[in-house]
Amino acid sequence: MSQQARSILDISMLATAAIAYGRAVQVAATTTAGAIGGVQATAIGQKVIGIARRDAGLGAYTDVTVLGTAVCEAGAAIAVGARVQCDASGRVITATALAVTIGTLGVGAGGTPVTSTAGNGAILTGAPAITGGDTPLYVFGTALQAAGAAGDLIEVLISN
Repeated sequence: MSQQARSILDISMLATAAIAYGRAVQVAATTTAGAIGGVQATAIGQKVIGIARRDAGLGAYTDVTVLGTAVCEAGAAIAVGARVQCDASGRVITATALAVTIGTLGVGAGGTPVTSTAGNGAILTGAPAITGGDTPLYVFGTALQAAGAAGDLIEVLISN
């Protein structure tokens, strides 16, 4: 299968730990040299900045595609068009579906249903499960090619 990388924006990052080609990279602390530090993702759904364009050992630089398309290593089978997140090894996997728990709807025991919140007060009990600006699992791209299994290289549109 043919892969292309049409990068619109790459940033140079100094590896604060080993980073493998085609793996998701997150920002690490700025180094003493003033460079932007980067480390390969190590948790499922971790917030990442982009995909490494080449291997980098500790203390070496690598370019990371943060906008455009990148060749990524798959962590499992992925369908074309699937939204992707990283696995615990920095490989891309199909994003986990977002689940929202809103609370309970309805009228308490012995109550009479009313059709307006003005007459009934709040009709929701419990708090929404999603708060804040980031979702619990960070989705960063869309698969432009299918992966049949872990280890396949596919092109992904990076859309942080």
